[in-house]
Amino acid sequence: MVSQADLIGLEARLVEGNGLGLPAGQVVGKVVDVIDSPAQSLLKIRLTEPVVTGQNSKGEDVVEKTALVPFVEALVPDIDLEEQYLTLDPPGGLIPGCGMIRHIGGRCACSAPYVLSVPKRALHAMGHIHPRRGADRTAAVRVTGPPR
Repeated sequence: MVSQADLIGLEARLVEGNGLGLPAGQVVGKVVDVIDSPAQSLLKIRLTEPVVTGQNSKGEDVVEKTALVPFVEALVPDIDLEEQYLTLDPPGGLIPGCGMIRHIGGRCACSAPYVLSVPKRALHAMGHIHPRRGADRTAAVRVTGPPR
């Protein structure tokens, strides 16, 4: 049995064949805390590269520096205390930056195409479309590479 103290300080890496399709062994961050919750424990992981996840009401970037990962076998399949790492197999969206979010510094973990649902008023504000009355309020936008 692994104790909470054993987990703190372990490097968090992506498992081989992870559901995100990202390289095996890619370092996500380091476990900095274990939080007990009624359902299961959560690993608090300090991300190797903080990511911008949006903007606040003042227009400032919101930067995520940590992620919470449920400590369950399906998401944390391997723990190697000798080598000081654990592996993760997170679903898309659980770890900021593993998927669709732009990294600080312009690097992105995802180069595969994906589709976002974007408010049409935001696209209009950027000069991309003119909204029509009575039309849907969102538009699907296909993104084919890392944001710049």
